[in-house]
Amino acid sequence: MLFKRRFTGGVVQEANLYQLAGGSVGLLGGTVATASFRFEPSTSLLLIVLWVGIVGTAYGYATWFYLLDRFRASTVSSFLFLVPVTALLLSAALLGERLNVLQVAGVGLVVGSIVVTARALSRGSERRPGTGAPSPPLTGA
Repeated sequence: MLFKRRFTGGVVQEANLYQLAGGSVGLLGGTVATASFRFEPSTSLLLIVLWVGIVGTAYGYATWFYLLDRFRASTVSSFLFLVPVTALLLSAALLGERLNVLQVAGVGLVVGSIVVTARALSRGSERRPGTGAPSPPLTGA
């Protein structure tokens, strides 16, 4: 919320870039200084780092701040509950893990709760902070 108050518009993405780059440099420096293993670069390692760094982190944060710039934090944060659901479903789809009844029921409860929350917020008089205009709904309905 403090970040949202401090930065708006395109500045949010720029601030996010500096945070990620600075954190990456710090982590890399700390790893090199304290690592007790032998580093052997490979193509698969490079691809994994690029995937996690670009898709998993940079794209994820860019999307997060894009949504925070357009919607209230209370609306956007309800979608964070999809993170474990996505991990569970991808582990089943990509790794062949079998979901038990309790896991399937949990996914249904989480998704159902998000739908109910999103509909309630889009029907309400939710207003973007600092403006008199209503926030646009997150769903097409």
